[in-house]
Amino acid sequence: MKKEELEKEVVKVFRKIHEMEANEPSVINRVSSLFNMEYLKLSKDYFVNKICLDAGCGLHVPATLRMLHMGAKKVYAIDLDKSILDLVQKFLMDIRQV
Repeated sequence: MKKEELEKEVVKVFRKIHEMEANEPSVINRVSSLFNMEYLKLSKDYFVNKICLDAGCGLHVPATLRMLHMGAKKVYAIDLDKSILDLVQKFLMDIRQV
């Protein structure tokens, strides 16, 4: 299998996972709750004013949200599935307005 074909298959698999998670808020909450300072063994203010990267962010960007809530100045969220980026941007804007 060529690299491009493998990448397309990986994107399909993770897209399915992300769509399933969208219908199960408890999964999103669980994944998000795992990203905490105790688990990461970092000081409480580690992310404050930092520019961060969430590589493989997924549709609901749980790590991006957690880093922002922990004081990150900016978080760049990227994913192999370029088609989710518009959805991610809308999701983050919706969360911001709450």
